[in-house]
Amino acid sequence: MGKKITYSLFLLTFLFAFSANSQNFSVTSGSIAQSTIDSCSSTVVTVNTFLGCINYTQGPSTYTVSGSIIKVRVNYTSARICLGAISNPIFTQTVQNLPPGTYSVRGVAYLDGVRGNTVSLGTLTVNSCIATAVENFSVTQRFNIFPNPASNFISIENFTGKQKAFQLFDLSGREAINGSIEQNTSQVDLTSLSPGTVSYTHLTLPTIYSV
Repeated sequence: MGKKITYSLFLLTFLFAFSANSQNFSVTSGSIAQSTIDSCSSTVVTVNTFLGCINYTQGPSTYTVSGSIIKVRVNYTSARICLGAISNPIFTQTVQNLPPGTYSVRGVAYLDGVRGNTVSLGTLTVNSCIATAVENFSVTQRFNIFPNPASNFISIENFTGKQKAFQLFDLSGREAINGSIEQNTSQVDLTSLSPGTVSYTHLTLPTIYSV
C-alpha cells in the first residue's frame, strides 16, 4: 500500500511538473530585418518563442509605440487540457509609419491575455523620409511637379479630375505648409518657408512623395 501511495505521489508530482513546464509560453530571442530605415519605409521584426503545448492556439502579433520603445506583442490561447510537446513558434511583425528617432524593440509574450516575459530584440533607427526624384509623382500618371529644384514656388499638375489636399513637410518631419490642388495646375508659394529643403510632399488620395 505504501509503495502504491509513493508511486502515485511520484506520478502526480511528475505530471504536475510536466504540465507546469508545458504550459509555459515565452519569448526567447528575435531580430530586426533592417536596423536602419526611413519614416516612409517598414521593417520586419522576428520574434522566436518557446511553447509547451501543441494544442494551444496561436494568435496574431501586434505592436505598440510608446516614446522610444516599440513592444511587439505575441499571443497564444491555451486549451483546457495541455497536450504536451515542446515547439518554438516564430512570429513576424511589420512595423511602419514611425517618426524619426532611435527605438528599443522588445518582444513580449502573452498567454490568455496575461503578460509573460519580455526580451530585448535590438535597436531600430528611423531617419527622415527623403525621396530624391520627382518621377515618383508621375508613376501613376496622375501628378506632375515642376520645377526641380524650386526656390519660390512649385507647380503641381493634377490629372485626377478632382481637387486634392496636400501637405509639405520639412526634413525634421514637421508640417511646413498645406493647401489644396485644383483639378488642372496649381502653384504653391514657397516664399514663406525658411531656407532649406522640403523633404517630401504628401498628397491625400493617393499618397505621393517628392523632393
